[in-house]
Amino acid sequence: MATPPPARPCPQYARSQAHFWHLACQIRCAIKNSYIFFQYVWRSDPPNTRTFYSNSRRIEVVTMAASKSKALRASLVFHRFGLGAKPGGLARIADDPAAALVAELATPGVALINDPSLPSYAAACFEGAQPSPRPDAVRVVEVRARIKKHLQPEIGFAERLTLFWSNHFAMSFRKAPLLRATIGQFERDVIRPNVLGTFPQMLKQVMRHPGMIRFLDNDMSIGEESAFGLKRRVSYTENLAREMLELHTVGSGNYGESDVKALAKMLTGWSVVLKKEETPSNAGQFFYRAEWHQPGPQPFFGVTIPEGDMEQADKAFDLMSSHPATARRIATKLVRHFVTDDPSDDLVNPLVQTFLDTGGDLKQVTETLIGLERAWTAPASKYRTPYELMIAQFRALGTSLLPDEEGLLDRILVGLNQPFWDPPSPEGFSDDTADWLSPSSVAFRLDAVQQISKIIGRRKTVDPATLARGLYGGAMSRQTFERVAAGGSQLAGLTILFASPEFQRR
Repeated sequence: MATPPPARPCPQYARSQAHFWHLACQIRCAIKNSYIFFQYVWRSDPPNTRTFYSNSRRIEVVTMAASKSKALRASLVFHRFGLGAKPGGLARIADDPAAALVAELATPGVALINDPSLPSYAAACFEGAQPSPRPDAVRVVEVRARIKKHLQPEIGFAERLTLFWSNHFAMSFRKAPLLRATIGQFERDVIRPNVLGTFPQMLKQVMRHPGMIRFLDNDMSIGEESAFGLKRRVSYTENLAREMLELHTVGSGNYGESDVKALAKMLTGWSVVLKKEETPSNAGQFFYRAEWHQPGPQPFFGVTIPEGDMEQADKAFDLMSSHPATARRIATKLVRHFVTDDPSDDLVNPLVQTFLDTGGDLKQVTETLIGLERAWTAPASKYRTPYELMIAQFRALGTSLLPDEEGLLDRILVGLNQPFWDPPSPEGFSDDTADWLSPSSVAFRLDAVQQISKIIGRRKTVDPATLARGLYGGAMSRQTFERVAAGGSQLAGLTILFASPEFQRR
């Protein structure tokens, strides 16, 4: 991972530099050794359970028995499962944090962005087929809509699921103009409607999106023995097939080269509308070319899939979706994203079983996760990714950047190696804490939260101590709260708050 430039000290913060760098050391130490305050409090009370029902399905959510733990439980809901607390949020869910978490999942359309001003599938594809700067202009609009949506829900659990699944099926907008215009629409119309749906359905919709077809080079994949291939002596590409197996489904060690080749042949003809074929109504869209499709049955995972058109690949998708290795890979990634960098069997196995028992019902898999005792009692060992950190700060301050300030956010995320929709590879951005931790990145993170606090502070008066108490209550250590209160200025207090272990970690 590229090393970001060192942070530049801010003159206004000079009087609190000792606090600033002391907190930087605290954050770094907290990554290597679980932060003692959270370990002690989260483990001090015996767990209890609450029972909820979702579509007549019984869900047991582990809670903490003592009333003094209410703020801790509410804080855990916001920071482990959500995108961070908003002003007043702690008080609004404090009576029953677990119920609030379950209720958000049960809200109809909770993950959807319903904004008629955003481009439809056809409109986004059309813009992607146009010369620059039109595709980039669409991407900017999509980024704004995404951040606006992040700020709306009380908890943001469905938003976290959206980020998880968007990263699971990662694409980079830099690959082609088509991706610049459609990557936001892909997340809105393919990922968001399916985060609480089924994995097989999501997988099929992802693979029918022109962005994924173009990103993984399947748009010119032609069967050698197809009608077109026999005339032109061209061949198929394996990129999409290989990444589907390696990253999206069964994972390394659970498939062979013969499976890659068979899947690649079944995906021949899955393409996009070519430039010479474009009309205003079809430009850039997914298009299946039967004359490019490799004929004949294909041996795949020990099963012979009969000859067919698009349904041949769909049958392969079903085999991958129902494979135990896919269930384990998805379960492990979910636990790593939400709970710990070292997923253990007692956390992973229940999710695997639910995935297999329900045919990949992602809502039930998610409900199984929040029903696990260790999902609620594990120490806060995860480090917020740079993007999550910025969103949590916006939510805490109750506002985002104005359009003329958005360049700062772009620069921050580029400097912290997590630019919008631009992962370093098809594997997506890392979910391992260690990959976001280096001496320079810690300093850069602290400078970033300071810059955001400074810009928003110019137009909004915030008392840092009051905000800290409202966001965390008793879940914030007295040491951190006293440092925030003693900051000496709004900027210093906010910077100490957002640089604290409680805010940086989840």
